[in-house]
Amino acid sequence: MNPSFQINGIGYLKWLTLNHEEEELAQIAAFIEAWSKNTKSYKFQTSGSTGIPKTIEIDRAYMEHSAQVTGEFFGLTEGCSSLLCLPVKFIAGRMMLVRAMVLGLDLHVAKPEVKEIVKLKPKFHFCAMTPHQVSRILDTDVTFFDSIEMLIIGGGDINTLLERKLENLKTKCYATFGMTETVSHIALREIGVKTCFKALPGVKFHQNEEGQLIIHASGWGVHNMITNDMVNLLSEKEFEWLGRIDNVINSGGIKVFPERIESILEGQIPGNFFIAGLPDQHLGNKVVLLVEGEETPVDFSQLSSYEKPKEVFSISRFKYTDTGKIQRSETLNLIEYS
Repeated sequence: MNPSFQINGIGYLKWLTLNHEEEELAQIAAFIEAWSKNTKSYKFQTSGSTGIPKTIEIDRAYMEHSAQVTGEFFGLTEGCSSLLCLPVKFIAGRMMLVRAMVLGLDLHVAKPEVKEIVKLKPKFHFCAMTPHQVSRILDTDVTFFDSIEMLIIGGGDINTLLERKLENLKTKCYATFGMTETVSHIALREIGVKTCFKALPGVKFHQNEEGQLIIHASGWGVHNMITNDMVNLLSEKEFEWLGRIDNVINSGGIKVFPERIESILEGQIPGNFFIAGLPDQHLGNKVVLLVEGEETPVDFSQLSSYEKPKEVFSISRFKYTDTGKIQRSETLNLIEYS
């Protein structure tokens, strides 16, 4: 535990003596106490966006290493201020807390709700948010980002429309690549500057014949881990993300990446939506568009013939994980078995 670690401007030991009845604050206090006792490993639940959530155990040493590497990359030193506005029961929020404890940061805590985040006045060197949070804050009070120097964004895809808005901010914004198994992010892409993800020091990439990304990062306890991510591998340090193998649609013998189509259609559809595949007698699988709420007219002219949705389905409410990610297969089942 770095002795310079503070929460909301006061020493962590004094902060622990305060009353923490709210669930989120109680979870933070419990984790700080466990960390101060040198607990060797911690259990986390995966998000479940592509399957059943599972519990995994991560060594403290890997969490400390991840925090140190991130701190060096962003130049975070003792006394730098950071903002925690993510749920701490998941890896992204928990690692914001670990970074503060390891690096000696002044951590400010806010509920994950946008209305609570925008009330904050201090300036922050470092912050992590989801794309949904960022989008909501941009619509609520874009000037809030004037108080954030560096922002990492993860837990979901950053669509083209959001990326364009972020390019106009003074804040340095980074898309993250990682998962619970990699102790949060192991690669970053600076928005408005890079189109590819670059590995953090100590991380290397390669891929298998199917095009799936394979990660080797011994400092994070990751050894040749095959991911579900399809990439264009540029080097052992850089890749362009194409989509997830479990989302790829083989339509008429051609691989269609839903994420590419979604980025093109973004901005036309006001609510949540996604592209998926359904069985088809002639194509094997046909491309379909699922829209949450009422269906709206969509211009498909920018899509190639095999990318254009053959049907559009309107669903009143999608299925979501606890972290707010769309559960595609479960939502698709609402069509197939309704």
